[in-house]
Amino acid sequence: MTSADEGFRGPSPEPFHRLVAAAIEGDRDALKRVFESDGLDEWARRHRMSPALFVAARDQDLGGQAVDDCQDSYVLSAARWVLFRAVLARIGEVLDSVEVRWIPLKGLDTAERFYPRPDLRPMSDLDVLVPIEQLKVAMDALEGNGCSFPSTRLLERYQREEGYNWHSRAFHDVSLELHYRLWGTVPDSLVEACWNSAVSSPDLGRQGFRLAPPMAFVVAAEHSWIHAGRPQFIYWWELKLITDRLEEAAEVVEIAREHGLQFPVGLAAEYVGRLWDHGLCLEIGRRLLKGIRAPERVALGRVRRRGIDAMTLEQLYVSMLFSRRPSRMGWKSVFRRVWPHAGIVESSTPSGLSWWRRRMIATATNLGMGSIIRNSEFGIRK
Repeated sequence: MTSADEGFRGPSPEPFHRLVAAAIEGDRDALKRVFESDGLDEWARRHRMSPALFVAARDQDLGGQAVDDCQDSYVLSAARWVLFRAVLARIGEVLDSVEVRWIPLKGLDTAERFYPRPDLRPMSDLDVLVPIEQLKVAMDALEGNGCSFPSTRLLERYQREEGYNWHSRAFHDVSLELHYRLWGTVPDSLVEACWNSAVSSPDLGRQGFRLAPPMAFVVAAEHSWIHAGRPQFIYWWELKLITDRLEEAAEVVEIAREHGLQFPVGLAAEYVGRLWDHGLCLEIGRRLLKGIRAPERVALGRVRRRGIDAMTLEQLYVSMLFSRRPSRMGWKSVFRRVWPHAGIVESSTPSGLSWWRRRMIATATNLGMGSIIRNSEFGIRK
């Protein structure tokens, strides 16, 4: 690497991240050190790595209380995978019956296609993408078969103006996110590209499609920053597993460049590449980071000095906005962090409170202080 390239290099991997990366790849000594670490149970739950660590320990004949603590999460993950798979098949049957194309996104799809075994990927909901022009047909068909999409005038206005998915309690009370767009931080062109590159998947039914692996990588990389504000280790591992199925870097690089996602995709790829010494991931990351603009370079320098956990979604997105990268919501996404849409306020806060208290709770939730506000006298008093 030349000295010029050093300016586009991401942060060094966190030591504990390196240890976990080695552990789940079969390094017995690293695995023993992970299970001897203080606070492992809390870290593993927060980063959703308990199932993978438990199975790695079981395969290496390691025992102890720390291993037992991870076992419950593994059992839950395995049970959810069986349930979610059955529910997804039912959703596919319903959408097939009304000729609506659909793509499973994220959790279950990546678990079944890229993970060593699908029960290693914890899941809390199902994500399904349908074309926006077929959204009403899809919702009517699902509601006619037992799903429920709670709606109000304000929530409908939010979905029409800014939203990207409808939430439902699907079959067997499984949470369903029915996407018709992607996040406000990416341009609409990305969802169009998802459909244009999707591959028909007969195992999902007549109307079922899957993202091609390069597109799955780009979507997973972008989502790694969106979920919970800071990436969880499970997403780093997921990107590594997807990259294992790629033949070359070119298509991922092309997709990210076309949609102005050089910084989020490049930073995630470069970090994963350094974490596992993964040549293809490093190539993706460094080719993309060479194309970032001045405000993004400032943000990259900050995260290089402070570590990967110092990069928040807000910092990442603002640097992209200053760099004039395209996105569906633009600067409105920043404004909505402190002034949520009325539909979000209504749907996410207790109805018994005054409107201004509900708005403050919604704002605090956006800023990561929701639990504090909800548990305070401010949050519960009328």
